[in-house]
Amino acid sequence: MDEVKKEKDRKGIGFLIFVAIILAVLVTFAALFIFDIAGFRHRIKSLPTSTQDADKQASDEEEQMDEIKEQRELLEQQREELQQKNSELDQRENTIAEKEKQIEEKLKELEELIGDEKKLKKLIKLYNEMDAANAAAILEQIEERGIVIEILSNIKSDQAAEILSEMDANIAADLTIEMNEWGGGEAVNEDSLDFEVE
Repeated sequence: MDEVKKEKDRKGIGFLIFVAIILAVLVTFAALFIFDIAGFRHRIKSLPTSTQDADKQASDEEEQMDEIKEQRELLEQQREELQQKNSELDQRENTIAEKEKQIEEKLKELEELIGDEKKLKKLIKLYNEMDAANAAAILEQIEERGIVIEILSNIKSDQAAEILSEMDANIAADLTIEMNEWGGGEAVNEDSLDFEVE
């Protein structure tokens, strides 16, 4: 009998231990839920309660993934557009730089022309005031005919005629022909130049 009683006591103690463990687990879960330790209550509530809720949650996640994918595609498209705009801006910047360089070159050419025009104005004034015989002697020595023609074409007509009359007849004849051919250009003439000689 003692053995039967011991056996019953063992079963009773085992049952009590089992009930105590179950109660301890339930009390622990209740404490976790009530006091929301480590967000336990939120985690429990977010668990799907049925297959319909699970399907809805999966559908929501899928929608979120689709939205993220669309946002990425939009960002990629915007990035490509920005790269294209940057490329266009670089091209425009290069074009502007080239135009600026061309403008600077034209300004230099213009400054040279103005300098040449000032020199021509001085020469015209000089040859207008010079003795015709001296002017003829000097102009005969200049090898570049273009300069001689420019000077003769732009000084006063009377002075040019006197200078030509003082030159060797062959040189004067050649210069007259060349001046006539060159006459397609507009004569500068001392009076037409609009700046002062210093």
